[in-house]
Amino acid sequence: MRVIIIGDTHIDEGSIPELKAIFEEVFQQKGDMFIHLGDFFDKCRPTPAELKFGAEVVFRAKKLYKKVVILSGTGRHNWLNDVSIIEFFKYMGITPKGVSFDTEIDGKKCLFGHFFTNQSKLEYGTAKITVKKLKEKYDIVLLGHQHQPQKITKTIYHLGSMRHVGWNEVGDVKMYAIIEDGEIQQKMVQSAIHMRDVWSPEDLPNIDPNTKVRLLIHKWEDYKKWVNDFPKWEKRFQQFKVKTEYQTVATICKGAKEHLTSSLKDFVAQWLTKIKEKEVLTFLKKRFNEEGL
Repeated sequence: MRVIIIGDTHIDEGSIPELKAIFEEVFQQKGDMFIHLGDFFDKCRPTPAELKFGAEVVFRAKKLYKKVVILSGTGRHNWLNDVSIIEFFKYMGITPKGVSFDTEIDGKKCLFGHFFTNQSKLEYGTAKITVKKLKEKYDIVLLGHQHQPQKITKTIYHLGSMRHVGWNEVGDVKMYAIIEDGEIQQKMVQSAIHMRDVWSPEDLPNIDPNTKVRLLIHKWEDYKKWVNDFPKWEKRFQQFKVKTEYQTVATICKGAKEHLTSSLKDFVAQWLTKIKEKEVLTFLKKRFNEEGL
C-alpha cells in the first residue's frame, strides 16, 4: 500500500498560486490513499476564491486516490460555533475526521494527527499526549499543527506546513511524506517559495524575485534612510516585510517612561504628515498599523 501524507496548507487567497504548484507536484505521486493532516484552510470563513480552490483540490485528490482523508485543524483556522469548516467535504463524498485518524497500513498501526506531543518543539505546555504513550500504541505517527518539520523519533514526525506560512518559519525545509511497505519516506516540497531574512538592502538586488523576504532593521536612522525604497521591494518580491529590532523609545520619544507608547504614536502620526509620495505613505500606514501604531 502506498499512502501520500501532507501537512498544513492554510489556504488563503494570496497563497493560491503557490499552492497550485505545490499540489501539482504532490499529485504526481501515485498512491492508494491521500491524507491531509489538518488546517486545510487558513481561516474558518474562507472567501469564495479559497472555497473554489479547496474544492478543486479535493475533487482532484478523489480522482487520483482510492481514499482521501482530511483532518480538522484547531482554533480559528477551522472552528466556528463548534462546527469545522471541513464539514462541507461530506457533500463531496469525503467523511471529515477530527484531529486524529488511525488505521493499519501493511500490518503497522498508524496514527495521523493535528496536535502536539510533550516533545514537540513548539508545544509550550499545550501537549495532549506523551511520546512514550504514542510509541506504546502505534508503529508510525505523523503529525501536523507544528509548521516546523521535526523528527521526534525514528517513527514519530511532525511533517511541518507545506508552505512558509509565518516568518518564524524562515530557514525551514518544507516536506511531505510517503508510507510504502511500512516505511516512511520524506520528500522535499520543491514548489514551496523560499523565505529568507536579510539585514541590508544592498543584498536585495541579488535575491530571486520568487522569494519571501524580510528586511531586519536595527537602527532608526537606517529605517529613515531606506524607507522610500520599501514600495519598490514590495513589488519585486513574492512577499516583502520589514521588521524593526531597535529601541525607538529613548531615541525618538524622549518622553516620560509611562507615556512612551502614546508618545510614539504621536510621533509616527506627525512624521507621516511629512511623507509626500502616496505610494510610500500607503506602505508606511499599513506597516505601522500592523505594529499597533
